[in-house]
Amino acid sequence: MGNSPIFADPSNPQLSWGEQQETANAIEQFSVGLWRIFIGSLLVTVALLGIYLPIIAAFFDAAMLQLLRDPRLSLPVLLCSIAGAWIYFSGKQHCLAFTLAVQKRYLLTGSLGCDIVAFLFRLVRDVPVIGESARGAASILVLVGFLMLLGFFAYLAKLIGARVSYFMGIATGAMAVGAMGLAFFSGNMAGLMPPAWAWLPLAIVGLLLIMTMLTYLILTATLSFQLKHFSRFLKQSLAEEIAEAYADVD
Repeated sequence: MGNSPIFADPSNPQLSWGEQQETANAIEQFSVGLWRIFIGSLLVTVALLGIYLPIIAAFFDAAMLQLLRDPRLSLPVLLCSIAGAWIYFSGKQHCLAFTLAVQKRYLLTGSLGCDIVAFLFRLVRDVPVIGESARGAASILVLVGFLMLLGFFAYLAKLIGARVSYFMGIATGAMAVGAMGLAFFSGNMAGLMPPAWAWLPLAIVGLLLIMTMLTYLILTATLSFQLKHFSRFLKQSLAEEIAEAYADVD
Protein backbone atom coordinates (compact mmCIF):
# COMPACT_ATOMS: atom_id res chain seq x y z
CA MET A 1 0.00 0.00 0.00
CA GLY A 2 3.00 2.34 0.46
CA ASN A 3 2.33 5.95 1.38
CA SER A 4 -1.34 5.96 0.29
CA PRO A 5 -3.47 4.19 2.89
CA ILE A 6 -7.23 4.35 2.51
CA PHE A 7 -10.17 4.73 4.84
CA ALA A 8 -12.49 1.79 5.17
CA ASP A 9 -15.28 1.41 2.65
CA PRO A 10 -18.68 2.19 4.26
CA SER A 11 -20.00 -1.24 3.28
CA ASN A 12 -16.97 -2.93 4.87
CA PRO A 13 -15.61 -0.58 7.54
CA GLN A 14 -12.97 -2.95 8.93
CA LEU A 15 -9.32 -2.24 8.19
CA SER A 16 -6.48 -4.60 8.96
CA TRP A 17 -4.07 -3.66 11.74
CA GLY A 18 -1.42 -2.81 9.17
CA GLU A 19 -3.82 -0.57 7.23
CA GLN A 20 -4.89 1.20 10.41
CA GLN A 21 -1.25 1.82 11.37
CA GLU A 22 -0.42 3.17 7.91
CA THR A 23 -3.50 5.39 7.98
CA ALA A 24 -2.51 6.82 11.36
CA ASN A 25 1.06 7.40 10.18
CA ALA A 26 -0.14 9.11 7.00
CA ILE A 27 -2.43 11.44 8.97
CA GLU A 28 0.45 12.32 11.28
CA GLN A 29 2.73 13.10 8.34
CA PHE A 30 0.01 15.19 6.76
CA SER A 31 -0.25 17.23 9.96
CA VAL A 32 3.49 17.92 9.59
CA GLY A 33 2.90 19.15 6.04
CA LEU A 34 0.14 21.47 7.20
CA TRP A 35 2.38 22.85 9.93
CA ARG A 36 5.01 23.67 7.30
CA ILE A 37 2.36 25.38 5.20
CA PHE A 38 1.38 27.41 8.27
CA ILE A 39 4.97 28.45 9.04
CA GLY A 40 5.63 29.35 5.40
CA SER A 41 2.41 31.35 5.15
CA LEU A 42 3.21 33.15 8.39
CA LEU A 43 6.67 34.16 7.15
CA VAL A 44 5.24 35.40 3.85
CA THR A 45 2.62 37.38 5.78
CA VAL A 46 5.32 39.00 7.90
CA ALA A 47 7.23 39.90 4.73
CA LEU A 48 4.10 41.45 3.20
CA LEU A 49 3.52 43.46 6.36
CA GLY A 50 7.07 44.75 6.11
CA ILE A 51 6.31 45.95 2.57
CA TYR A 52 2.80 47.37 2.92
CA LEU A 53 2.72 48.78 6.45
CA PRO A 54 5.15 51.61 5.62
CA ILE A 55 3.06 52.42 2.51
CA ILE A 56 -0.11 52.59 4.60
CA ALA A 57 1.66 54.64 7.24
CA ALA A 58 2.90 57.01 4.52
CA PHE A 59 -0.68 58.26 4.10
CA PHE A 60 -0.31 59.70 7.60
CA ASP A 61 3.43 60.46 7.56
CA ALA A 62 5.35 60.65 4.25
CA ALA A 63 8.64 60.02 6.06
CA MET A 64 7.56 56.41 6.67
CA LEU A 65 8.22 55.64 2.99
CA GLN A 66 11.93 55.97 3.69
CA LEU A 67 11.71 52.71 5.61
CA LEU A 68 11.25 50.90 2.30
CA ARG A 69 14.71 52.07 1.23
CA ASP A 70 16.38 51.08 4.48
CA PRO A 71 18.49 47.94 3.88
CA ARG A 72 18.03 47.01 7.53
CA LEU A 73 14.39 46.40 6.68
CA SER A 74 14.50 45.37 3.00
CA LEU A 75 17.04 42.56 3.48
CA PRO A 76 15.13 40.79 6.31
CA VAL A 77 11.90 41.19 4.35
CA LEU A 78 13.48 39.59 1.30
CA LEU A 79 14.97 36.71 3.29
CA CYS A 80 11.69 36.19 5.14
CA SER A 81 9.79 36.08 1.85
CA ILE A 82 12.18 33.55 0.27
CA ALA A 83 12.22 31.32 3.35
CA GLY A 84 8.44 31.49 3.69
CA ALA A 85 7.83 30.57 0.04
CA TRP A 86 10.26 27.64 0.24
CA ILE A 87 8.73 26.26 3.45
CA TYR A 88 5.22 26.74 2.05
CA PHE A 89 5.98 24.77 -1.13
CA SER A 90 7.84 22.08 0.82
CA GLY A 91 4.78 21.70 3.05
CA LYS A 92 2.52 21.05 0.06
CA GLN A 93 5.00 18.58 -1.40
CA HIS A 94 5.20 16.80 1.95
CA CYS A 95 1.41 16.53 2.02
CA LEU A 96 1.35 15.07 -1.47
CA ALA A 97 4.01 12.52 -0.52
CA PHE A 98 2.20 11.26 2.58
CA THR A 99 -1.41 12.28 2.05
CA LEU A 100 -4.32 9.90 2.34
CA ALA A 101 -5.87 8.47 -0.81
CA VAL A 102 -9.08 10.45 -0.39
CA GLN A 103 -11.37 11.64 -3.18
CA LYS A 104 -10.40 15.33 -3.02
CA ARG A 105 -6.64 14.80 -3.25
CA TYR A 106 -6.68 16.44 -6.69
CA LEU A 107 -7.47 19.77 -5.01
CA LEU A 108 -4.09 19.75 -3.27
CA THR A 109 -2.32 18.75 -6.49
CA GLY A 110 -4.14 21.49 -8.40
CA SER A 111 -3.30 24.07 -5.75
CA LEU A 112 0.41 23.32 -6.01
CA GLY A 113 0.17 23.40 -9.81
CA CYS A 114 -1.49 26.83 -9.72
CA ASP A 115 1.24 28.16 -7.43
CA ILE A 116 4.00 26.91 -9.74
CA VAL A 117 2.41 28.34 -12.90
CA ALA A 118 1.69 31.65 -11.11
CA PHE A 119 5.36 31.84 -10.13
CA LEU A 120 6.38 31.31 -13.77
CA PHE A 121 4.01 34.07 -14.90
CA ARG A 122 5.55 36.42 -12.36
CA LEU A 123 8.97 35.87 -13.95
CA VAL A 124 7.73 37.55 -17.15
CA ARG A 125 5.52 40.20 -15.55
CA ASP A 126 7.86 43.02 -16.70
CA VAL A 127 8.21 41.77 -20.28
CA PRO A 128 6.62 44.17 -22.79
CA VAL A 129 3.34 43.12 -24.43
CA ILE A 130 2.80 40.01 -22.28
CA GLY A 131 3.69 41.50 -18.89
CA GLU A 132 0.25 42.89 -18.04
CA SER A 133 -1.53 39.70 -19.07
CA ALA A 134 1.00 37.63 -17.10
CA ARG A 135 0.34 39.67 -13.95
CA GLY A 136 -3.42 39.22 -14.31
CA ALA A 137 -3.09 35.49 -14.95
CA ALA A 138 -0.78 35.10 -11.95
CA SER A 139 -3.28 36.84 -9.66
CA ILE A 140 -6.12 34.61 -10.87
CA LEU A 141 -4.02 31.46 -10.43
CA VAL A 142 -3.02 32.45 -6.90
CA LEU A 143 -6.69 32.91 -5.98
CA VAL A 144 -7.72 29.62 -7.61
CA GLY A 145 -4.87 27.76 -5.92
CA PHE A 146 -5.79 29.29 -2.56
CA LEU A 147 -9.43 28.27 -2.95
CA MET A 148 -8.45 24.73 -3.95
CA LEU A 149 -6.24 24.46 -0.86
CA LEU A 150 -9.08 25.70 1.34
CA GLY A 151 -11.42 23.24 -0.33
CA PHE A 152 -9.10 20.38 0.52
CA PHE A 153 -8.73 21.64 4.09
CA ALA A 154 -12.52 21.77 4.45
CA TYR A 155 -12.91 18.27 3.01
CA LEU A 156 -10.24 16.85 5.30
CA ALA A 157 -11.76 18.61 8.32
CA LYS A 158 -15.14 17.09 7.49
CA LEU A 159 -13.51 13.69 7.05
CA ILE A 160 -12.11 13.67 10.60
CA GLY A 161 -15.20 15.31 12.11
CA ALA A 162 -13.68 18.77 12.75
CA ARG A 163 -16.85 20.79 12.15
CA VAL A 164 -15.46 24.16 13.24
CA SER A 165 -12.46 23.84 10.91
CA TYR A 166 -14.77 22.79 8.09
CA PHE A 167 -16.95 25.89 8.40
CA MET A 168 -13.86 28.07 8.90
CA GLY A 169 -12.47 26.81 5.59
CA ILE A 170 -15.71 27.64 3.79
CA ALA A 171 -15.88 31.09 5.40
CA THR A 172 -12.26 31.86 4.54
CA GLY A 173 -12.85 31.01 0.89
CA ALA A 174 -15.99 33.15 0.79
CA MET A 175 -14.13 36.14 2.24
CA ALA A 176 -11.30 35.70 -0.28
CA VAL A 177 -13.73 35.66 -3.21
CA GLY A 178 -15.61 38.62 -1.77
CA ALA A 179 -12.41 40.63 -1.35
CA MET A 180 -11.23 39.93 -4.91
CA GLY A 181 -14.65 40.65 -6.39
CA LEU A 182 -14.98 43.91 -4.49
CA ALA A 183 -11.42 44.92 -5.42
CA PHE A 184 -12.28 44.42 -9.11
CA PHE A 185 -15.27 46.77 -8.89
CA SER A 186 -13.94 49.11 -6.20
CA GLY A 187 -12.91 51.77 -8.72
CA ASN A 188 -16.38 52.01 -10.20
CA MET A 189 -18.02 51.89 -6.78
CA ALA A 190 -15.80 54.70 -5.48
CA GLY A 191 -16.85 56.84 -8.47
CA LEU A 192 -20.52 56.39 -7.58
CA MET A 193 -20.01 57.44 -3.96
CA PRO A 194 -19.68 60.91 -2.48
CA PRO A 195 -16.01 62.02 -2.37
CA ALA A 196 -15.98 61.79 1.41
CA TRP A 197 -16.83 58.07 1.18
CA ALA A 198 -14.68 57.12 -1.81
CA TRP A 199 -12.25 55.32 0.51
CA LEU A 200 -14.89 52.91 1.81
CA PRO A 201 -14.68 50.16 -0.89
CA LEU A 202 -10.91 49.89 -0.54
CA ALA A 203 -11.20 49.88 3.24
CA ILE A 204 -13.66 46.98 3.06
CA VAL A 205 -11.34 45.11 0.68
CA GLY A 206 -8.44 45.61 3.08
CA LEU A 207 -10.51 44.43 6.03
CA LEU A 208 -11.68 41.33 4.16
CA LEU A 209 -8.11 40.50 3.15
CA ILE A 210 -6.88 40.83 6.72
CA MET A 211 -9.71 38.65 8.03
CA THR A 212 -9.05 36.10 5.27
CA MET A 213 -5.38 35.82 6.16
CA LEU A 214 -6.07 35.58 9.89
CA THR A 215 -8.71 32.88 9.54
CA TYR A 216 -6.50 31.00 7.06
CA LEU A 217 -3.55 30.98 9.45
CA ILE A 218 -5.74 29.92 12.36
CA LEU A 219 -7.38 27.21 10.25
CA THR A 220 -4.05 25.80 9.04
CA ALA A 221 -2.50 25.64 12.50
CA THR A 222 -5.67 24.29 14.11
CA LEU A 223 -6.20 21.60 11.49
CA SER A 224 -2.57 20.53 11.83
CA PHE A 225 -3.04 19.94 15.56
CA GLN A 226 -6.39 18.21 14.98
CA LEU A 227 -4.80 15.80 12.52
CA LYS A 228 -1.98 15.09 14.95
CA HIS A 229 -4.39 14.30 17.77
CA PHE A 230 -6.59 12.24 15.45
CA SER A 231 -3.53 10.21 14.48
CA ARG A 232 -2.72 9.63 18.15
CA PHE A 233 -6.32 8.54 18.74
CA LEU A 234 -6.10 6.00 15.92
CA LYS A 235 -2.81 4.64 17.22
CA GLN A 236 -4.15 4.38 20.77
CA SER A 237 -7.32 2.65 19.56
CA LEU A 238 -5.22 0.24 17.51
CA ALA A 239 -2.97 -0.55 20.47
CA GLU A 240 -6.00 -1.23 22.67
CA GLU A 241 -7.57 -3.42 19.96
CA ILE A 242 -4.38 -5.45 19.60
CA ALA A 243 -3.97 -5.79 23.36
CA GLU A 244 -7.59 -6.92 23.71
CA ALA A 245 -7.19 -9.44 20.90
CA TYR A 246 -4.10 -10.99 22.47
CA ALA A 247 -5.76 -10.97 25.89
CA ASP A 248 -8.64 -13.01 24.45
CA VAL A 249 -6.18 -15.46 22.95
CA ASP A 250 -4.41 -15.92 26.26
